[in-house]
Amino acid sequence: MKTTSNCQFFLLMAILLVYPITIRAEVTNTIKKDSRISWAVMPQFNINLPGNWKTLKSSEEIIMNYGGGIGVSGRMQLKSDWLIESGVSICYDILQISSSKLSQHTLQLSKWSIPISISLGHSFKIDEGRDLVPLAGFEASYSFSNKNKESSDMNVYEWNCFNISWGIGCGLCLSDRYEIDVIGYFGLVNIIRFSKIDLTDNKIRMSFKYYF
Repeated sequence: MKTTSNCQFFLLMAILLVYPITIRAEVTNTIKKDSRISWAVMPQFNINLPGNWKTLKSSEEIIMNYGGGIGVSGRMQLKSDWLIESGVSICYDILQISSSKLSQHTLQLSKWSIPISISLGHSFKIDEGRDLVPLAGFEASYSFSNKNKESSDMNVYEWNCFNISWGIGCGLCLSDRYEIDVIGYFGLVNIIRFSKIDLTDNKIRMSFKYYF
């Protein structure tokens, strides 16, 4: 009986000692969860729509073309379901430009670029395991290879290697691991340098994210 009583006493003492540590660990985990940083790899698909997004004139035509790339992103979870996210990618895109101010021909431009983005969003829970995340932010990109593929007379123009865009879109979190983002980016810099022609690099980007 004495041995049983001693065992019960030591078991009770162990529970009393471990319980505060467990509570502290749970609080610590909650704090880490509220301010956690997640990393993701993100294949991307681009729909390119170069043109004048402010006022599209009848003499100009927006021609849809495609591109894509691969990148990584980091997301910081803030308080009250707010989040901030940044990413860097390498992309290959084809742009088709038609404007009477440029040439009678349709120009096809291919380019490699490195876009860097930063976005602010807010997570809304749809149901268990699925969240809707409206996103808004900016993207800066540098094109290290611009090549005309059709019209050689367009080489007289100097293409702008730098671009800044503002974007707005939405993300769908399917679980803690997977997310699909669709964001429209509207260029703020003319594609052609030292020109009064208002042509910007606009696109719709779809990103498939896998979080580690």
